Amino acid sequence: MTFDFTVQAGFNFVKSFGDHFNIPVFKNELKIPAHMGEGHIKTVDIAPGFKFVLHHYTLKEEFHLKRRSPAEGSDLISIVFNSNELPAGSAADRETVVEFLKKNGASIQVASTAISTETIFPANVEIYFAVIGIKRQLLADILRADQANGPLETILHGDSLFFYHEKM
Repeated sequence: MTFDFTVQAGFNFVKSFGDHFNIPVFKNELKIPAHMGEGHIKTVDIAPGFKFVLHHYTLKEEFHLKRRSPAEGSDLISIVFNSNELPAGSAADRETVVEFLKKNGASIQVASTAISTETIFPANVEIYFAVIGIKRQLLADILRADQANGPLETILHGDSLFFYHEKM
């Protein structure tokens, strides 16, 4: 089972997932139907430019979740908790992340949503992770980090794409 999506202005993961698999969405939540497995996916709109998506399910088939790069740049940042996501680009980047996950297990991943990624969930395994989608300027305002440098500078003010992992 595969779900491809592209994050862009106005994107709603739950609605898009529901449309793709013909699952009804009620109050920004969908229940995984019994023929696919069990569980739910829920979106909470916290503020304009700030969303929280909770995934909690067990699927009967292996599940490939593929985020595609948008045609235009994006100022949206994704923060994924308990990530098994891999960058879809260079093999070296993929190997680095695979080795990190083997050694450390769960992580917090902070990335540009303009990067294509792929997550593969095995069948019959409980999946539980959360994603925060937040606009770059809003994150900078919340953090009030006037003197950012290194990765934080890249995340808040840089022009380059980024994909960081940190052990939880």
